[in-house]
Amino acid sequence: MIRPPSGSRGFSLMELMVAMGLSSIVMITLLSLTLPMVRAQAGDARSMTAQMNLAGLMSVMDREMRGATYLTAPQGVGFSSRVLAGCSNAAVAPGGTVPVPVDPSAPMRWFAFCGDGQSLYYHAGTGCPASYVCGAAETAAFNGGRDSSVSASYVRPSALSTVVENTTTITSLDQTATLTSAVAYSAAAGTNQ
Repeated sequence: MIRPPSGSRGFSLMELMVAMGLSSIVMITLLSLTLPMVRAQAGDARSMTAQMNLAGLMSVMDREMRGATYLTAPQGVGFSSRVLAGCSNAAVAPGGTVPVPVDPSAPMRWFAFCGDGQSLYYHAGTGCPASYVCGAAETAAFNGGRDSSVSASYVRPSALSTVVENTTTITSLDQTATLTSAVAYSAAAGTNQ
């Protein structure tokens, strides 16, 4: 057996095993302390993303509602719907059935919000009434992934015929954001009541 020269001593196998065991305990302890913080931060990021998407959606819905003069969904006072659809610069004369321009020099414009449980779609175009197929050839206003969902409900309260209450909920993994707003649309006198 060859002995190392005196003064140059290495580590024994037992010393290496003890050092590896202690460093493993330290690493596991550090990991167990940081993992919950990383999970909480990821949850906060998902929640913030859901809330920002929801705020953007509500801004678009509020803008469309404030410019609307005629609603096709929800159908009437006291009704609720999963679709919000209407037109700007359009009205139906008392006793009439076909929308006509409020201002003949400006075009009528339609909008619709609809969902399939995973995505919420925003459709818009010229003319009135709305002509669309929910989700067909449109980009989703909110496009959920396999772990996300969106639901929206629109109600016209019986006491306020020109107001639509909008409740939209986005769930992203385990984070949920819900926003409710009530927006008055500028209905032409005697229409859509």
